[in-house]
Amino acid sequence: MTRPASMKHLLFGFLLVQMSKGLMAVEEEEEQLLPSDEQFYIHQVYRTGYNEQEYLRRQRRDIPAENYMAVLEISFANASLGVSLKNNLNDPRTLKEALSSIVTITGIQVTENLSNITVNPANPFFGDTVMIQCQFSNTTDVSWRHNFKTLTNGIKYSISNTSVLYTLTIKDLTSEDAGNYTCTGPDNPTTSLQIKPVLINPSSNIPVVCDGTATNLTCCSNDLALFNVTWTRAGQIPIPGMQSKDSACSIYTIQANPSQCPSEKSGSNTNYTCTFQGIYGATSYKVIQVTYLKPATVTISGNELVSAQSSLSLTCKSDVPNIDRVTWSINDKAIGNDKYISNNGVSTLTVTPVTMDWAGTYLCIMYQQNLPSKDSHAVRVLTLPTQQAIQVDPVNTYQICNKIQILNCCIPLDSSADCSVKFVSSTTELSDVSSETYGNLKCFLREYKKTTDCEQPIVFKCVISNSITFVRSLDMTINYWSGTGNSKCKALETYVPESPSGVTLLIPCQNKDPTLTGNITYSCNNGDWTSQENCTSVVVFNQFLEVQNLANAPKPEKLMPAFIESLSNNSVTNKETISSSASNINMIVDILTVVSDNSKNVQPETMDKFITTVNTIVDNTQAWTTIKDKSSQLLQSVENFARSLTNVTSFTSNQTNTNIQLKGQTLNASESYNETFQLSGLSGGVLLGEGFLSGNSCTVVSIAYSTLKDILPSAFNKTINGLVISTKVIPETKNSDNFNVSLTFSNSNTSLADPDCVYWDFSINSWNKENCSASVIGNTTVCSCNHLTSFAVLMGAHDATIPSNTTDPAQAALDMITYIGLGTSLACLFITLVIEAIVWRSVIKNKTSYLRHVCLVNIAVSLLVGDIFFIIGASLEKTPDSPACTAVAFLSFYFYLALFFWMLTTGLILFYRLVYILHDMSRKIMMIIAFSVGYGCPALIAIITVASTAPKQGFTSGKYCWLDYNTTKSFLAFVVPVLTIVFVNSIILFVVIYKLLRPTIGERQSKDEKKILIQITKSLAVLIPLLGLTWVFGLLVVSDPTNRAFEIIFTIFNSFQGLFILISTVLLDQKVRLAMRNTLSWTTQKTKSTSALTSTSHSQESQRKFPKRKRFRRNLFPTKGFFDLSESQISSHDYSTGSYNVLT
Repeated sequence: MTRPASMKHLLFGFLLVQMSKGLMAVEEEEEQLLPSDEQFYIHQVYRTGYNEQEYLRRQRRDIPAENYMAVLEISFANASLGVSLKNNLNDPRTLKEALSSIVTITGIQVTENLSNITVNPANPFFGDTVMIQCQFSNTTDVSWRHNFKTLTNGIKYSISNTSVLYTLTIKDLTSEDAGNYTCTGPDNPTTSLQIKPVLINPSSNIPVVCDGTATNLTCCSNDLALFNVTWTRAGQIPIPGMQSKDSACSIYTIQANPSQCPSEKSGSNTNYTCTFQGIYGATSYKVIQVTYLKPATVTISGNELVSAQSSLSLTCKSDVPNIDRVTWSINDKAIGNDKYISNNGVSTLTVTPVTMDWAGTYLCIMYQQNLPSKDSHAVRVLTLPTQQAIQVDPVNTYQICNKIQILNCCIPLDSSADCSVKFVSSTTELSDVSSETYGNLKCFLREYKKTTDCEQPIVFKCVISNSITFVRSLDMTINYWSGTGNSKCKALETYVPESPSGVTLLIPCQNKDPTLTGNITYSCNNGDWTSQENCTSVVVFNQFLEVQNLANAPKPEKLMPAFIESLSNNSVTNKETISSSASNINMIVDILTVVSDNSKNVQPETMDKFITTVNTIVDNTQAWTTIKDKSSQLLQSVENFARSLTNVTSFTSNQTNTNIQLKGQTLNASESYNETFQLSGLSGGVLLGEGFLSGNSCTVVSIAYSTLKDILPSAFNKTINGLVISTKVIPETKNSDNFNVSLTFSNSNTSLADPDCVYWDFSINSWNKENCSASVIGNTTVCSCNHLTSFAVLMGAHDATIPSNTTDPAQAALDMITYIGLGTSLACLFITLVIEAIVWRSVIKNKTSYLRHVCLVNIAVSLLVGDIFFIIGASLEKTPDSPACTAVAFLSFYFYLALFFWMLTTGLILFYRLVYILHDMSRKIMMIIAFSVGYGCPALIAIITVASTAPKQGFTSGKYCWLDYNTTKSFLAFVVPVLTIVFVNSIILFVVIYKLLRPTIGERQSKDEKKILIQITKSLAVLIPLLGLTWVFGLLVVSDPTNRAFEIIFTIFNSFQGLFILISTVLLDQKVRLAMRNTLSWTTQKTKSTSALTSTSHSQESQRKFPKRKRFRRNLFPTKGFFDLSESQISSHDYSTGSYNVLT
């Protein structure tokens, strides 16, 4: 049964009122307000004027519905019903007038045969339930397809229709539901469904201190308006909060008070979860972890008054268990973490022994994450010296009964403030003492006289006490005798008393020399005294006491650099005293051991001071005779200290040290390491090949000792025959699968043979030769090992079965060729310059000849000076790191570069005169260019090379007085220009040959080919030495360094280069020979002037009788832009020959 039309109109008006108020939510509610039938159905409300989010806010009553506009779509069974409704709504007497005060109908439109497809919600999220509706003008058969797949009713999809409205409902959207949906029917309407996730950006997990401070937790989303957000909490401390929001975030504010956080639960976590619930079913959540921290109550318990040289223990406790870390400090200076142990909120600081540096205010800070809690505690330290610092007199002496003996006990002045002193024996206690101050010592004195029982000696101890504890000195023994008898030794001055024969006394060294400490042993035999000193410098002794105090300080590594500098300065100032005394050396070794054990992050300048100190104590090897066992301790101390070296790019210790040298370098994993040493005439080297590292980078430190070979004990009945070299990798990142170290040692004693490569094994304090192999090349031993420590070469006397001559024959031949060649070259170059000076005016009659001879002279000068400095450098190779060696290397580098640049200048002039025939340049300009290239370019290269490598001490190789080829690779500054010049001059040579083979204008094609070949051969003989092309063999040596043939050829050509220049450019030059002949015969011609004039007149007549023959000459240096096409002919004006036309 259908409803009356008037009722439908009334309900329709009511629907419009509800829409205006924003109360409509979903289509189901609309259907309840206006049920559909076969003729009339309201199926969709389209909102306009506001976006979807604002509609949903109105739905939740967040904003009013004022000025809200909407479009209502209604489907009819036929168009006439739509027209009827339109007429009724437009009739002012009906619904339109009744609703005018609430709803304004702005327009009504009826459309026939309409098909449409809609999605609600239009922008769904994962988890939403979405409805896709398809509307047609008439009923039809409809099916639904998703990406061409037909859909059916089920759990996932629900398909329904009402009249002409067809609905597909999709539940719990996932990414697989995205795509195109088609409703089959008229026009097959299709829509694309895009699904997006619910994106929530929560605040980070945070610690919250329970001190009443408000903390905001946030969950933010750009789609916040489409969701309802709720907050939940779970954990041991579930403190509630207040929820609020802004335009993009939901905010949860918590405010934790101390009462809400039990101490035992401090540090526990509570999870706060924000849950986003969408109106169409989508949901998502995020969890924020809050760690609640209650400020701890920290207390320190322990001694407030302690004595120096005793123990101090302080305990720091917290009332909360979750302590992450603890720090201690004293007087605002951090205490090393090796001094305390922390566990479960309790930290115990233990100091043994206590020094005066431990007096002050202690601060214990306990951290819960980054929340500090602290307490302080004051400690006073009473002074008390160490037993070693107590100096007593007498130590062991003789005294006559009934005579007064002075008892003397001295302690450092800074250890005496809280002390009292008494002398105690097994039967006597002497407390009433007097005191005197001597420099930095305070001495306590007491007279003692024994009157009875003089047959027995008495032994006193000096007892120094404070209010807590005491310390005793070593024994002070007084022996008594009658003073009579013939067999006795007389007193020595005032410090050795008269004593009976056969006794031994121990007398303090300071009694003899106030600058010394220790004891002197005096023995009386048959009336004569003999003595043996065991005295140490007071300066060294005081530094020994100082370093012990520093080692027990709160942060000893911070104090060591200043101490090392003081130690180094004293060792240099008192070098003779220290290096000649076994006791001084012994004590400094102990000092260095303490220093190395308490040093971290050693800077290069501190390392240099340390090495300088070691250089002093190993200077006098004779002083080590009685303390050889200390040499292993010294070696260990130096290696330990070197391990702490940091901030090193390339470092070399003070090169004035003659006994020890340290070199350090930081490398990448792909680099190799090669260092050489020259000390006291001995050389050595360390090579670590590429791939020896397993990490990214490291610092490699090598130390060479020249005198340690005479200090360390030998082994295997052999002698240490060279440097001792130690190498360390910092940190230990060696590649165990690909590690090998190669060391070279020059032999200090060439008469020894049968070498063993050994390393110092600290586990047995002796040499070990496992995992090392040796080979001999000349006077050098090469060791190959697969580990790092201190290495040396042990050698014995020659074995009859071993050839005494192990020199490499090829190397010996190279050395011989080099020496002979250089000597010959120097002589030839000198002769060349003398000849050029003699014939100069005769051979420079045109511009080309002038330029050629200028180049020749400068080539000869550069090569001559370079060879001279090369020889000087060879003599300085024993001290490759000396300033003289560096200076010689620079000068050799510069003049050899100048040699090649003058060769380049020669080649360029040849090319210019050969190719640019019609172009002419003034002599002045050409000379400026020549000298700029010849001397200016080498100077620029040399200065830049020195400036870039000298600060790193990498200009020279460290082994020779020549450029470095391992670290800074400064040799490239020589090799690259030389090879470039050789390449350019080679091209010029090819151009010359091409010009010689190419017929010139007017030349006969049938010219004798043999003549051309001879001409080319002569030209090559001239040009190859002059242009430096013999250095092509240098490339062959670089490409195959192991090929001895290439080395020998290269050595011959270049060591005899001066000879080749003399022959090719002077002796083969006919013009020069004629000029020399004329010069030498000038004196004879002068005495026969009359005959000469007659001869000249006759010659002129002969020339008039015979016409000049045509000259046919190809001049490769034509003047004024033309070729002189005449045959080679000697004349009074041109002394050139065919073989030398190339350069004339």
